[in-house]
Amino acid sequence: MPVYWTNRGLKRLAADGDLDTAALRLGAFTGTAPSQSAIQDYNFISDLEAASGVNEAAASGYARVSTGTIAISEDDTNNRVNITMNGGAAVTLGTSVAAGETWTMVACFDNAGGADTSRELIFVDVLASGLATNGSNITYTPAANIATLAQA
Repeated sequence: MPVYWTNRGLKRLAADGDLDTAALRLGAFTGTAPSQSAIQDYNFISDLEAASGVNEAAASGYARVSTGTIAISEDDTNNRVNITMNGGAAVTLGTSVAAGETWTMVACFDNAGGADTSRELIFVDVLASGLATNGSNITYTPAANIATLAQA
């Protein structure tokens, strides 16, 4: 389950330093994930939506949701910085999500701005295998650290 950070997301982390206070949201997507190099160059959620064969989930019961808290912590023992979403706990992406879609990606974006063309894309988590919706609740459990920045 690779998490591909966008260059815009890394800029927000390094230069702006506001990811832990931003209005971050998650959205589910279907279709074949673009390449890592393509995702890295996306700036807005609309860039992902415009990728060939990619569509935002549309099944009844799905909705974009808050990421919960983003914690950024210094880890001197392991010489790294850890970035954790929602305390590592699951986030519900939908309740009783109708059958018929296969979700392949979860995208994190800043919900600030009026339209998807101004909502900055932070990262895309390409799921190891597609998740077929079947009428049940769907949760997304982020990796223990959605990112670990370390030095050698």
